[in-house]
Amino acid sequence: MKYGNVVEKWHEPESHYMMLIPMTISNGKTTTIMMIPYYIHDNEDWCIKVTGIGVKGDTITRTYYVDAIAYDTLNVGKFICVDGACDEDENNEKVRQ
Repeated sequence: MKYGNVVEKWHEPESHYMMLIPMTISNGKTTTIMMIPYYIHDNEDWCIKVTGIGVKGDTITRTYYVDAIAYDTLNVGKFICVDGACDEDENNEKVRQ
């Protein structure tokens, strides 16, 4: 999808949470699985949901992450070109403790 109409927008506040990730340790005879805590810091996100026409002609609805300035200028119902203008949610930080 290269363009479409904004059908919904919302703000996700900054959050912190802990996630346990399994780690397998093996010495050749026995295998042990330990749960390692990771502390996740998720920065605040500005999200928009866009509905448009896909390559095959079908209707597609996708969620995109935009910056605060773009979020403030976009209104529900506005036509937007999303090709290269939006990002994925890759602003999370994982810290092993």
